[in-house]
Amino acid sequence: MVVELKITKDLLKVLPLINIQHFETEYHRNNVDSNGKEVNEIAIQQVLQIDTRNLLIGNDAIEDIAFALDIAPRCQADFNGVRSYDKAVYDKLECLFDYIKDNLYYIESLIHQKCCEGIKEGVYRARDNEMIWEYVQDSN
Repeated sequence: MVVELKITKDLLKVLPLINIQHFETEYHRNNVDSNGKEVNEIAIQQVLQIDTRNLLIGNDAIEDIAFALDIAPRCQADFNGVRSYDKAVYDKLECLFDYIKDNLYYIESLIHQKCCEGIKEGVYRARDNEMIWEYVQDSN
């Protein structure tokens, strides 16, 4: 199946906010020593992951996107500091967040594949079993 990603200017502004985490985890592995005796070892594994529960680096994904798109400074905050957006703006922010969440694997594979040449606005296509991305058209 052919997969298509539409990379917009807004999406490019939000990509640096993806919450990539690093941690170490211990795991047990069984080996056999030179005398044929089974040895249980503890190994450390380095792990990089994207936290899909907290997809972006801040506490509120919609507000993070609004700041990245320079929308938040233009919005009014209530006495608790909570920003409110008109429905059209909120829907746009939520739509962008959902697009990132739903296409995270494809976006990450595109980033890693095109890191040297860069990613530009437009449409990219790849076969889902190969994930070799090709720029096919300008988004305009």
